[in-house]
Amino acid sequence: MAKSNRSELTRAWFIAASAIAGGALLFLISALTKSPHVDEGDLASAAASLLDFGHFAFPMSFYYQDGVRTEYLLPPLYFGTLAGWFAAFGRSIESYRLFHGAWWLLLVVAWTSVAVTIGRKRAAIIVAAILLALNYDLLNLGVSRYDITCAALNAAAIASYLIWRETRFGLAVFASNAFLACAAITHPNAIYGLLGCLMFFVAAGDWRRVRSRHLALALLPYLLTFGGWALIINGRWTLFIDQMTLGVQSKKVAVSQPFTVLADDFRVRWI
Repeated sequence: MAKSNRSELTRAWFIAASAIAGGALLFLISALTKSPHVDEGDLASAAASLLDFGHFAFPMSFYYQDGVRTEYLLPPLYFGTLAGWFAAFGRSIESYRLFHGAWWLLLVVAWTSVAVTIGRKRAAIIVAAILLALNYDLLNLGVSRYDITCAALNAAAIASYLIWRETRFGLAVFASNAFLACAAITHPNAIYGLLGCLMFFVAAGDWRRVRSRHLALALLPYLLTFGGWALIINGRWTLFIDQMTLGVQSKKVAVSQPFTVLADDFRVRWI
C-alpha cells in the first residue's frame, strides 16, 4: 500500500512538473514574440543607469517629474535585481523578458506549494499546477513591470511560512518576513502578501507560539532591507518625499473611486 501511494505521488508530481514545463514554454513563446511597450524601455533604463552611472534613474522618462530622469529613490529591489540580471545575461529585450520568466517560475512553484500544503492531497498538486501554469494572465506577465516580482515574493512568503510553520517555526517566521521585506521594497502590493501570511498565522493559532526571539527574526529582514534603501536615499529625504508624493497622487483616482476602477477593468478585460 505504501509503495502504491508513493507511486501515485510520484505520478502526480510528474504531471504537475509537466504542466509547469508546458506553461513555461507558453510563457517563453508569449514573452519572446510580443512587441515591446513603453514601460519596458522606461523601467529597463533604470537598471541600465545603475550599471552605467551607479545610481537609479529614468533617463528615458518623459511621463514623470523631471527629477527621476537623473535620480530615482523609490523602491529599489526590482531595478537592482534587473541590473544584476543584465550584468550576467546582457541587455536586450529577450534578456529582459526572461528576467520576468524567472519570477514567473517562482510565482507558480510557490502557489503550487501553498495549494499542496493546504490540500494535502495528490490531486491538489495536479490541479494547482495546471491552473497556475496555464493561467492566461500569468502567461502574459513576461511583458509586465515589477508586478510579477512583487507577486512572486508575496507567494514565496506565504509558501515558506506554510511549509515550515509546523516543524521549524523560527525559520518560517524569518523566511516569510525576508520575502515580505523584499516585496515591500519592490511595490506597495506587498501588503497583500502580509495579509496572506497574517491570515494563516491567525487561523492556525500560531500567535500562541510567538516568543521574543521570533519577533527579532521577523524584524531583522526589514531592518536590513529598509536600512539598505536608506543608504540609497543617503539623506535626500526632500527628493524622496517629492517622488513618493507624486507616486501617491498618480494613484489617487484608484483609491478614491474603487468601483470606477473595477468597472473600467471589467470593460477592458471582458467587453
